[in-house]
Amino acid sequence: MHVGRGGWTWYTGSAGWMYQAAIQSLLGLRRNGATMSVNPCIPAVWPQYALDWTVGRTRYRFTVSNPEHQSQGIGSAELDGVAVDARAIPLLEDGGVHEVTIVLGAGPGESSTPAAAASLAGQRQASP
Repeated sequence: MHVGRGGWTWYTGSAGWMYQAAIQSLLGLRRNGATMSVNPCIPAVWPQYALDWTVGRTRYRFTVSNPEHQSQGIGSAELDGVAVDARAIPLLEDGGVHEVTIVLGAGPGESSTPAAAASLAGQRQASP
């Protein structure tokens, strides 16, 4: 028995799967052909995180802030200061450095709390 010796799994590809799971599931970054998407699912206590990602010759610097202490939900997304859809951020293969800014929270027409969301849903049903 080798208690505390789980190292061999890191040589068999498990580390690659853990890395992929962290990037895609936790930090929410995925490449989709000529676009990328960001949809994090992080602990609500994280105030922010940053990530540098290189695609070809181009570097993307992601800053994801969480002012409302949400676990998920995109309030806004910008690429180089211009609003973009976080589900389809264009990949610019120009050899430059690009800033991607994501703010977690309720998007337009959404609520950041379950109670407010229920109230908003009730208002929508009541209106003709």
